Amino acid sequence: MILLIISEVGRYWKPQVTTHLVVDYNREESFEIYLDITFPHIGCGALGLDTMDATGDSQLEVVNSKLSKFRVFQNGSQVLWNQSIVEKDGKVHSFVLEEATNCKSCYGAQISTDQCCNTCEEEVLLAYEWIGWSYQVEQFEQCHMEGVVQWVQSVLSQGCHFQGTIEVAK
Repeated sequence: MILLIISEVGRYWKPQVTTHLVVDYNREESFEIYLDITFPHIGCGALGLDTMDATGDSQLEVVNSKLSKFRVFQNGSQVLWNQSIVEKDGKVHSFVLEEATNCKSCYGAQISTDQCCNTCEEEVLLAYEWIGWSYQVEQFEQCHMEGVVQWVQSVLSQGCHFQGTIEVAK
């Protein structure tokens, strides 16, 4: 009896380790991951969601019918994508585009002497990008008139919210 007890205590203190490996042949299967993440101080323009599974397959900028990306104010309330407002001190301001009646400056970035830059994004910024110059939208009158400067400031004061599911391979 004592020999049996000593033998069992010895087996208890020295467990037998066995390894078992199973290969999952169902590589075609996938599973869904539910996300509900808010970044209150990073605008949606600066955020993207990329996924990579164990096999190395990647999906870039995953925003689809199952996963949505919303702009949010820092207090958490949602901003509509087509909303052209800036909230400042509780006041809402909207910006109306005015038609240009004269030829406005390209601020030295024009390709020809008769080139006009009457709009911010389609003409001034495009001319700067064409030449390869860096810029800040605050320096252009057209960007102030179109509300682009205010929009950039509002985006910098907004956050981003991801909600939905992403599908990844096992």
